[in-house]
Amino acid sequence: MKKLRFAIAVFVKTPGLSPIKTRLAKDIGKEEALEVYLKCVKTVQIKIDDLVKNCSLELEPFWAVAEADGMTQALWQGWSKIYQGDGELGDRLHRVYADLIEKFDGVLLMGADSPLFPSSEIQQGISWLATHKEGALVGPTLDGGYYVFGARNVVPKDVWTSVPYSSSKTLESFLAALPQEIEKRFLSEHWDVDTVLDLKRLEREEPDSWR
Repeated sequence: MKKLRFAIAVFVKTPGLSPIKTRLAKDIGKEEALEVYLKCVKTVQIKIDDLVKNCSLELEPFWAVAEADGMTQALWQGWSKIYQGDGELGDRLHRVYADLIEKFDGVLLMGADSPLFPSSEIQQGISWLATHKEGALVGPTLDGGYYVFGARNVVPKDVWTSVPYSSSKTLESFLAALPQEIEKRFLSEHWDVDTVLDLKRLEREEPDSWR
């Protein structure tokens, strides 16, 4: 039997081409906020590289880059790259997912803002998706969003674009827009590093994992 192939795309912005961590920068300054962002990116990359090595399925990581000019930046070397394209976040999520689902048996999308995402749970979730073609993998964030979404079927564009992003209702609206027959598997809740409180929590709760 052919081994299933999954893609995992991490959405990123390129320093110098897009504003980085604007909410955090208001409190700790642009330079420190950039340092936090780069640490998040590096930690996510290390954890996903480990996930690729340990996954029983074929898993290919991608940087989903926000800017066309960012596609050639040295920061995004090591993985394949895919351009997010223009438009609002929903348009860009749809574009990346739609492009990858044409080439892979399943696709996971995530951001670089939750560096302590549960690797083992995502690995188990990918194995679950391998046997649930009509399923969806969802990792909720404490602020009402999500840090990972994965599925094996085409997700219509209006599901992505009808959602109010950066809202306490983001995940609720997204799940309501998905076809109801899709079985959902939820991972542990986590948080994005967007504010000083988020950063302090990260340093306090997981000092050894925060690289």
